[in-house]
Amino acid sequence: MADKTYLKTTLAIFAILFLLAQLTFAASPRYEITDLGTLGGRKSWAWAINDAGQVVGGSTIAGGGTHAFRWDSSNGMIDLSTLGGPRSEAIGINNAGQVVGNSRTAVGENHAFLWYKTDGMIDLGTLGSSSYARDINDAGQVVGSSGSHAFLWDSINGMRDLGTLAHSSWSEAHGINGCGRVVGISGDHVFLWEDSEMTDLGTLGGSRSRAFGINDAGQVVGDSTTPGERHAFIWDSTNGMVDLGTLSGNESYAYGINYAGQVVGGSNTAAGDWYAFIWDSTTGMLNLNDLLSANSGWRVLKGAKDINNKGQIVGYGYTDSGEYRAFLMTPVPPTIYYVDDDSSGANDGSTWAEAFNYLQDALSVAYSGDEIRVAQGTYKPDQGAGITTGDREATFQLINGVTLKGGY
Repeated sequence: MADKTYLKTTLAIFAILFLLAQLTFAASPRYEITDLGTLGGRKSWAWAINDAGQVVGGSTIAGGGTHAFRWDSSNGMIDLSTLGGPRSEAIGINNAGQVVGNSRTAVGENHAFLWYKTDGMIDLGTLGSSSYARDINDAGQVVGSSGSHAFLWDSINGMRDLGTLAHSSWSEAHGINGCGRVVGISGDHVFLWEDSEMTDLGTLGGSRSRAFGINDAGQVVGDSTTPGERHAFIWDSTNGMVDLGTLSGNESYAYGINYAGQVVGGSNTAAGDWYAFIWDSTTGMLNLNDLLSANSGWRVLKGAKDINNKGQIVGYGYTDSGEYRAFLMTPVPPTIYYVDDDSSGANDGSTWAEAFNYLQDALSVAYSGDEIRVAQGTYKPDQGAGITTGDREATFQLINGVTLKGGY
C-alpha cells in the first residue's frame, strides 16, 4: 500500500518529511497523580513504595502528633499506630507488605520498628540507645542505625552492628537490596557493605557523599559534593560515581532507584526553587512538574522519594489549595491514535473503524510518547476541529516524542 500523504503544497510535503527525519527526541513519560490524603491532620508525606503499589510514610493526626501510615488503592491510608509514644514514621516497605520505620516509645525513646498486618508494630530494639530503621528487602532484612553505628537486623540474628569505615567513628545504613548489599554513610563518605566488608565509594570530587538507595543490580544513588556544589549521583561497579547534574541549580539529591535504573529525587533551579525530578540514562533529569497535566490539582511537587519497578513514584508536594500532601504518580501508557480520511465511524481516533478523518485532530490530542497511525489518503493542514478551512497559513505542528507511522 502507498505511503501516507501530507498535502498543503509540494514544498509543505518535503518540509514535513524533513522534520520527521529530525524529530528523533526521546519521549517524556506522562503520569496520573493521586493525593494520598492524611490520617486526619493537615500534612502527609510519602517515603517508599513497593511493586504492589503500597505506599508508606507519615501523616499528622487529628489532635496533634504524627503516625506512620501504609496506603493502598483498596483501603486508602491506614494508621500503623506507635510503640506507645506520640510519634511514628514509616520509611521502607518490601513486596510482602512488611513496613519499617521508627517510633517513640512510652518512655520517650526512639526505636526502630517492623510492622506487618498480622503482627502489628514490633520493637526491633537497639544497640544500646535509640534506633532508626530505614529499609527492608524481600527477605525481611532491615537496615538502619542505632547509637552511632549502622545495623542489619533479621529475625534469626537480631540487630547486627555493621561497623564503620576506617576513617570514621559513626555510620548509618539507608538502603538494602535483595542480595543483602547495604549502602549508607560513614563519616563523610558513602559506603557499600557486602559479605562483612565495608567499602568507601568516594565522592564526585568534593569532600562529602551520602547514599540513600540501591537496586538489585547493585546501582547506588545519593548525593555528593563537587568542587563547590552538591549533586545527585548514580554509582555502579563498572562506571563508578556518575554526576546526574541538576535542574539548572547548584544542588540535587537522589533518593530512590528501581531495577530499570530510573532515579528520583529533588533539585533546585537557578532561581533557587526546589522540584521533584526523575532521571534515566535516555532522557536525563526531568522536572516531574512538567510531566503533569495543567489541571492536575497540584501547585508544585517538591521532592520524590522512591520509584518502584513499575515506574510509580512517591513523594510530597503542595496541592492547588496549598495543602502539604503525599503523592503517588502512576505512568500513563502511550496511546495509539488512528487517522483515515475514509473512516465513517465515531471519528474519535480510538481504532481504525473509529479513526479521525483529519491528521490535525490526532495532532491536537497526542502527547509525547503517543503514536499516530495514518492510512493512505490526502491530509491537509487546514482541515480539522478548530481549524479554518482554506487557511493558506495553516501548517502541521509536529510534537516531540510523538511517532507518526504511515503506509497503512
